[in-house]
Amino acid sequence: MKRKGIILCVLFAVCVFFLGSNAYAQKKVTICTYGGTWGEHLKKVYFDPFEKETGIKVVQVFNPIVGKVKAMVMTGNVEWDVVEYGGAMMLRSVKENLLEKLDYSRFDRETLSGYEDYQKEPYGIWFMMYSVVIAYSKDAYPVEHPKSWADVWNVEKFPGPRCLKSGAGSGYAPIEEALLADGVPIDKLYPCDIDRAFKSLNKIRKHVIKWWTSGAQAPQLLIDKEATVVEAYNGRIARIIDQGANVAIEWNQGRLTHEVLCIPKGTQNYDSAIKLIAFMSRAYRQAAMSKG
Repeated sequence: MKRKGIILCVLFAVCVFFLGSNAYAQKKVTICTYGGTWGEHLKKVYFDPFEKETGIKVVQVFNPIVGKVKAMVMTGNVEWDVVEYGGAMMLRSVKENLLEKLDYSRFDRETLSGYEDYQKEPYGIWFMMYSVVIAYSKDAYPVEHPKSWADVWNVEKFPGPRCLKSGAGSGYAPIEEALLADGVPIDKLYPCDIDRAFKSLNKIRKHVIKWWTSGAQAPQLLIDKEATVVEAYNGRIARIIDQGANVAIEWNQGRLTHEVLCIPKGTQNYDSAIKLIAFMSRAYRQAAMSKG
């Protein structure tokens, strides 16, 4: 009888340990974002208020690469509960079976009513739209500036060093930009003629001092006066303008795109993850994000 009592006590302790560990896990959620000033703003607008409302700690890590998620899922060691992806990155992850479906029954009706159906995808919900734009130095072009990708390619009329996105790793390459620069009408871009795009890129190549891999690189080149015209995220350029940089945005032919929130397959914190995503999807939270 004494032995039986000891065994029961041990079993009880084990159960308490695992239940306690699970409860602790559900009090923390790890989200992978792009960091920098963007990450700071996410913390201020989303993560701190979420922690205050729910008591769930938000841990922010950086550099949401599809390959990293794939490695986690394949090894069964999923350290991220939510990832911020570009739309194309989500599609790739869905194809490789790396994501959990989102349980939209956990969102309030008011939130979901503000979304178009195509924005509520099975494996990711849209939470931000932005543009990749032409940005230029007003010192270099005080009278007339590049107003199209054809102008960016026109180094005779608009001389100066360029900076374009590299296309390395996750994300996109400037294929459409190259085709527009080569005279392809915007309504005839797709399917993209890749050979023609690379021939166009080859024309501008010697004038590109940096093929950027990080969103901070192009604005910094403008600040340092190492480049006169760049391809960049509109938010990054808006920030340096606010800080006094003598640069400007040309919105014509900007690449409009979006970010989604996804949950890696196999997360142990699905409950906390879906709560965070639902919170970040609320209209008043996104309005606060837009106000800066």
